[in-house]
Amino acid sequence: MSIAAGPWRSVPRSVRGAGEYQDLADVPAPEREARLEELVSATHVDMAVRLGPGWPAASFRARVRRRRIEDLVLVDVRCDPCSGMRGQRRATRTESLYLGVTVVRQGWETVEAGDAAADLRPGNAVVW
Repeated sequence: MSIAAGPWRSVPRSVRGAGEYQDLADVPAPEREARLEELVSATHVDMAVRLGPGWPAASFRARVRRRRIEDLVLVDVRCDPCSGMRGQRRATRTESLYLGVTVVRQGWETVEAGDAAADLRPGNAVVW
């Protein structure tokens, strides 16, 4: 079973922001990078994902929580250093139009589009 399709685990309604989540802690280390790519591609848009340089897969942690509010899907990702890239080939395979908003709550994220790049810190946001 693909991690993108499951196993989504339900979060009890008593927990603030209930929804569904997936955690890579139970995924064998050699499969974590591929599974993270599947998960990000399923919750965001199709993209290539790589663990951060020098970051061992055995200690890489990632957790994704997904909450649905009618047509809106909120995705909270918490992970160790990694990168995601979406080139022209992957972009042309996407059939639907998407609007994404990334809000950095902790740590940092670098977002690039063409020749432009922005380093995002906690409290920063970008619409894509």
